Amino acid sequence: MRRYRLSLALILAALAALAWIIEARVLAPPLVRTTAPRWGPLAEGVYATGVVEPLAWAKVRTEAGGRLVSLLRAEGQDVAAGELLAQIDDQNQRARMAEIESRLRYLESERARQRALVAGGAASRKTLELLQSEFDQATAQRTMAAEALRQSRVTAPIAGRVLRREGRVGEVVDPGTRLFWIGSPRDRLIVAQIDEEYFPRVELGQRAFASADAHPGRSFAGRVIERTPFGDSDQRSFRIRIALDAPPGAADPDEALSLGMTVEVNVVVRSADRVLLVPRAALAGSGLWVVDAGRTWHRQIRVGLRGRDLVEVREGLAGDEEIVLDPPVSLVGGARVRPIRVPAESATQSR
Repeated sequence: MRRYRLSLALILAALAALAWIIEARVLAPPLVRTTAPRWGPLAEGVYATGVVEPLAWAKVRTEAGGRLVSLLRAEGQDVAAGELLAQIDDQNQRARMAEIESRLRYLESERARQRALVAGGAASRKTLELLQSEFDQATAQRTMAAEALRQSRVTAPIAGRVLRREGRVGEVVDPGTRLFWIGSPRDRLIVAQIDEEYFPRVELGQRAFASADAHPGRSFAGRVIERTPFGDSDQRSFRIRIALDAPPGAADPDEALSLGMTVEVNVVVRSADRVLLVPRAALAGSGLWVVDAGRTWHRQIRVGLRGRDLVEVREGLAGDEEIVLDPPVSLVGGARVRPIRVPAESATQSR
């Protein structure tokens, strides 16, 4: 009998514990994360991707095809405008030029001799006219041969520094082969592609901030200096150019952004110094949920500026409410909840 009473007592205790667990976990109000709105500055940006390029630069391509016999400048070397950078084999062109020059000398002497004969009545003017025609043809051929010789020489179109060199001595190149990239390594800008949906919001002079995977945690400031008027219909984008600012106390932009580096850009299209802010994680449709006396209530708001993590509330909040972060879709008005308060300063970082 005593053993039966002990077993019954254990069963009753277990049932009581189970009932407590059910009440605590099932029947108790759910936990929700909450925070408070706060006042502060906010900037609304338009996202773009870009590449760091020299302010002034040129891609140097071959005009003629043939075997590449020399590359005269290496990467990092400075060059002057018109300086010889590379030479394509020109033996055939030189031989052709020598042949034409020899024929011109012969025709010049024959032309002089025929003029004397015509003056003395010993030859007809028609013969002189034929010689003149041959001379003119040879002169035109010399012009063409000189152009072929010029095209075998690859020269710098602008002064600058060799940023990149391609090709190898001995290989055969086609006309239009790119051999050099020349430009200023210091004067640089960002060429960015921006979605056509947001392009109308971008204006000259707007501030922009770039970041690169190579420099985590760093931001590089600049300003929009150009908007291309013609977009890319395939990519559905427009091109903008951003001039980089020099760091405080420096004369030139920070060279940490290397030429050719890809960056992410945010162009500031609107900003305010002091507005009422809530995390994006608190939005639920056209409003948000507030907790008052342990119960939830949906509050309609009017949103203004939209930042990456925060949004401005222009109407609907006084600023002293307790708002729900990441509200579950099952929330209903008047439901009891157990709020877990998250500091406003860290609410956007604790998702």
